Amino acid sequence: MMDFDRQNAIKILNEKYTNCKFAYPEEVIEAWRTFVKQIVTGEYNGTEDEYWNDVDVRDIIEKIGYNQNEEVKKIDKKFKETLIHTDVRNWGYDESRTDDWWNFGYPKTLKGYLKDNFESDVRFN
Repeated sequence: MMDFDRQNAIKILNEKYTNCKFAYPEEVIEAWRTFVKQIVTGEYNGTEDEYWNDVDVRDIIEKIGYNQNEEVKKIDKKFKETLIHTDVRNWGYDESRTDDWWNFGYPKTLKGYLKDNFESDVRFN
């Protein structure tokens, strides 16, 4: 089992993400789990801004070094299974980066305005 540096993760959260609601890695993982569960079950009803904030939680997991955590890997697998159009970058600040798979495509389980917004985006047609 991989040893995760919890103290370092806490330090990163408290120094780099000062306006973030997370103080501990477990809180970040729980937020990712909750978001992904809502996506998988088709219950997500956030706005576009809320969606991107929720997706950014996965980037925080990466930055604190918990991306190889077994629990995170299981959650990631579920989210990946919902994504379509994964050849199109949809979000993210570093265009040269390709390992941030969560910033590509969008979940096929979205409904309402958010689904319509993605489907009308010319990049996905």
